[in-house]
Amino acid sequence: MRIAECLLIAACALFAAGPGTLTAEITAPPAVGPLESVMVMQVDGWIRINPEGEVADFTSDTKLLPKLRENLDRIVHTWRFEPVLIEGTPRMVRARTRIVLAANRVGDVYQVKVDNVTFPSNSDATAGTEEVAPWPMTGHRITPPSWPKAMRSMNVSGQVLLCILVGADGHPEKVLAVQSMLFDVKGETRVLRKAIAQFERSAMSAAQRWHLNIPAARSHMPPEHRTVRVPVEFIMGTHAGSELPGQWRLIVRNSTRPVDWVPASPDTPNVGVSDVAAGEIMSSSSLVKLNSVVIGTIVM
Repeated sequence: MRIAECLLIAACALFAAGPGTLTAEITAPPAVGPLESVMVMQVDGWIRINPEGEVADFTSDTKLLPKLRENLDRIVHTWRFEPVLIEGTPRMVRARTRIVLAANRVGDVYQVKVDNVTFPSNSDATAGTEEVAPWPMTGHRITPPSWPKAMRSMNVSGQVLLCILVGADGHPEKVLAVQSMLFDVKGETRVLRKAIAQFERSAMSAAQRWHLNIPAARSHMPPEHRTVRVPVEFIMGTHAGSELPGQWRLIVRNSTRPVDWVPASPDTPNVGVSDVAAGEIMSSSSLVKLNSVVIGTIVM
């Protein structure tokens, strides 16, 4: 649905106060910042990478229009990766892959580009029968956030991507809202920013009480190896199911925020709110690493 500008402005007066006392260190996000309105779609599939880092095969599990599928397959086969080493030896590997496409109007048509590429489930990356990166992190106790009253009353839906530093006991040590998006809305920028801020505060407040199952081998590693990204959804009404792969959706999103406890590195995946599906817990590390610059590639 589309939210009328005047209704969103009226909703500002209903914003609730921020969260109370916290048990985890909550990194208060800075101003929401610049917003972008864009159509996005997730394409899920599998990619096989040979020992030289070349794409041997790409299979999409997402139903696409023939021309889009053909162009995407051609582009993916030009990508190059760092060879994946298993016991010091480059091997042929197969890994689950998610490609997010973005569409923007150019004149009378929409231009489709690669928005991002991630490898959402390291435990699905295999070489023969071997698991390449067994990094199981699951939620033991994840309570849903409270829905901001103003957003619920206006049927505004969205999603917040949290970055969480997990302690040895499974409880969050630090929580940051990395990026957020609203579904199918239009309005004044200042009002949209307030809507995002409301969702972010609610999501971060809920996360402080979570408990995640962290592998014993990871529990005392440096922060970058104990950091995960978790999407928090505020979905209702006509937006239910809008996160499914293969469906275009109009979103308004802010820029991604840096995670200050994870050292900046080319090996750190750049994961945004559009890249993570409902129910996923994505690690901040991956053995599958792209060497090619793919973001912004025109698909059609």
